[in-house]
Amino acid sequence: MDAVMETIVGVAEELRQWGDTTASTGERIAAAFVLNRQDLLPDMYSGMVEAWDRLDPEFQEAVRRIRREGLVEPCLEARLPPRLEPACLRDLVRRLRSMARFEHDDLSIGDEAADVLQELLDR
Repeated sequence: MDAVMETIVGVAEELRQWGDTTASTGERIAAAFVLNRQDLLPDMYSGMVEAWDRLDPEFQEAVRRIRREGLVEPCLEARLPPRLEPACLRDLVRRLRSMARFEHDDLSIGDEAADVLQELLDR
């Protein structure tokens, strides 16, 4: 497996596990095609044809080879790690807010962290 294919497979595994990645736009597009998941395309490339055309020929060929060789199994949905499941996050928000009540200064890091997590849950 060449370096481009290895990179795409790695990004596909990140997307499969986390539903997101810090990879480049081209790497993310290629990984979304490998996983057969249009919803994982970057927002600016939500159309399949537009996204495919964004890839250079080397990436397109890598996607074809990865799919043909079955190096990554397509997935139906991204899975959140257990600690990021909504029920766990809600519990963490509750705990952070209760801890914040015992802080003595005006700046409550617990409340700030709880607000960030609550925002994530509300999406």
